[in-house]
Amino acid sequence: KQKEFSKAKKYFETSINDSRSLTNLGTMYFSDSLGVAHDFEKAINFYKIAADSGNSVAMYALGMIYLNGYNVIEKNLTLAQKWFNSVIIKNDNNEAQLKIAELYRDGNSNGIQINYEKHAEIIKKLSQKNYPNAITKLGEIYRDGLSVKQDYKKAVELFKKAISLGDAEAMSDLAGCYYFGNGIQKDISECIKLNKMAIEKGDIWGKRNMLDLYTKGEGMDKDIGMAKKLLKELNFDAINNNDNNLYTSLGYYYLMNNDYESAIRMYENAINNFSISGSYNLGILYYYGYGVEQSYQNAYTLFQVAANLGDRKAMHWLANCYKNWKNNYDSSKYWLNKACVLMNEQSCKQLKN
Repeated sequence: KQKEFSKAKKYFETSINDSRSLTNLGTMYFSDSLGVAHDFEKAINFYKIAADSGNSVAMYALGMIYLNGYNVIEKNLTLAQKWFNSVIIKNDNNEAQLKIAELYRDGNSNGIQINYEKHAEIIKKLSQKNYPNAITKLGEIYRDGLSVKQDYKKAVELFKKAISLGDAEAMSDLAGCYYFGNGIQKDISECIKLNKMAIEKGDIWGKRNMLDLYTKGEGMDKDIGMAKKLLKELNFDAINNNDNNLYTSLGYYYLMNNDYESAIRMYENAINNFSISGSYNLGILYYYGYGVEQSYQNAYTLFQVAANLGDRKAMHWLANCYKNWKNNYDSSKYWLNKACVLMNEQSCKQLKN
């Protein structure tokens, strides 16, 4: 393997005028698993030359480096946003644009506000190119009511279209619709079938869905052995891919199965990886005292961090802290209104009562 890496490095070095080779060299020097000694300064230099030559992958890499800061590189939100905007303007790399769209959907505790409208704008443009995973993400926008009115039937329609184009994530998303009966007739058998198809195509969310089904024994015999196997694989996937959404989803699984220590570990992993949602979820544990000493103060602090960065669920729970702990009804109403504008149903209902 080391020989293969050395050959690849030599090839990229002989193609130094090619922006893709420069980007690949940057990645080799940046990564600790590609057979080349760490050299962040060299990595940044190769990325910058490639980005200045118009390479979108290098632009995205620089954006993430400046957003999170690495080693000798200090965090710089202005430079990060400059490179992300350059990727969107260049409009030639669907995958990089999709990652930036997801960054606006989830936010980043280093200063990227959650912005559902910006997320939807990028996704809609990508879906117009018939990019399969963007069509899936558009379905998720309608399913979750992110900057649009929640519409399960529209979501199902988009998931089916993405599946026809070969997108595995759409399979697990549609499986979820069959499970809950959202926008389509509830059908656990079809749910299981779609999840298994998604897993065969390498989709982690099909695996995550099946974890619940094996644990509960829904539509099949309960199989704790299989559930443990999937849980071990998913923990590896979360760590290997630094996947904050998977961290928080596994945290919820552990919480529902009364393993509070593991839930806390998952949420803290997400927070350490700049997740806003991780702060909200850990806040819930402190609010109720699940696996930790109950503390409105800690819950309030965590909700405040997430709410200030645009998390609508955190806004709702911050409002509850103001009402039930601080007896500050004006501030409670303020945060309920903000969450309701972002289409948080619980907050809208609470305002009506």
